[in-house]
Amino acid sequence: MINVSSGYGQLDGLSANVPSYCLSKLALNGVTIMLSEALKEHGIVVNSMCPGWVRTDMGGASAARSVQEGADTAVWLVTEADQNLTGKFFRDRKEIDWCKTPLASIQTEVCEGVTCSRIFIPRCGGILWLVGTLPRRCVVPVTARGKGEHWRPGCAGAAWRRRANTAV
Repeated sequence: MINVSSGYGQLDGLSANVPSYCLSKLALNGVTIMLSEALKEHGIVVNSMCPGWVRTDMGGASAARSVQEGADTAVWLVTEADQNLTGKFFRDRKEIDWCKTPLASIQTEVCEGVTCSRIFIPRCGGILWLVGTLPRRCVVPVTARGKGEHWRPGCAGAAWRRRANTAV
């Protein structure tokens, strides 16, 4: 199953200029992920693809790609691509990310017997520290000091422990 999506369906491709189009493509990408999980055991492959800006009635005469160029990835997915690839998003026969910017990265360390997890969220420009196993009681927002630098409280400090034990 090939779903014809768009770069506007990527999480950071959403545009307020065409909200209904973006949201429909975002929903289609979500359906792609869900169906691929549900149908994998039956050997059914489900992927999304972005044809690019294509010269059609919708794309207009000034669009960059011909209909054949726009259809190329869909045809490739059906005829040549590895059929173990499912739940993916493609453009120009290459897998692309659901979100151009990673949503988050996680690092974990143990300080004085307490497990601390750092979650960096690029889209929000911040870091969250999760301490222990009760994240609802332990989420501590940390603000940026400078470009690429983030203040990191030590797990051992009393102020850190007071913050970490405060329900947020």
